[in-house]
Amino acid sequence: MSEESVTREVVPGAIWCIATPFVLGGAKVGGRTTIIRLANGDLFVISPTAIEPGTKAFVDSIGKVKYLAAPNVGVCPICS
Repeated sequence: MSEESVTREVVPGAIWCIATPFVLGGAKVGGRTTIIRLANGDLFVISPTAIEPGTKAFVDSIGKVKYLAAPNVGVCPICS
């Protein structure tokens, strides 16, 4: 499993997914963050994972995060 996040544009200019590997309880697993650009240009981030410098730069380049939904607070490093 790669140690770096992989960003994929699902809907051009509107929806992105960032797959991030991490270890949970000794097992290599992965998390997926979804970013949606709203009609007004703000970003809605769903299930955030750890923020790497490259990921932060990417998100900053596409817009301003206005909304954040973290349904798995137990595995969300920026939420606990």
